[in-house]
Amino acid sequence: DCDDIATKEVDGVVEKINLLEKKESNDSKYKKFIKTPLVKIENCNYIVDGTIEYYRDYHLVATINYGDGTCDNIATKTVDGEVYEYNIKEYSK
Repeated sequence: DCDDIATKEVDGVVEKINLLEKKESNDSKYKKFIKTPLVKIENCNYIVDGTIEYYRDYHLVATINYGDGTCDNIATKTVDGEVYEYNIKEYSK
């Protein structure tokens, strides 16, 4: 069976992510596609894993990669083949 729930285990902690939970703004110039599920783990204030692709007029313009499961504030953004590292904001929910 296929559903809209993704799970990931990091350091023995299993996290469930609802892939349909995030809603897109109607006025955005870009469309987001979550390529790999975004993962938030207990006792960490950042998204620790996952990839989002941004499209404009059906063309890929950027990819955000949140890492490998390590609890840190580092993500990478790829634009036109160039990779940039940057600090992300704390995730609160």
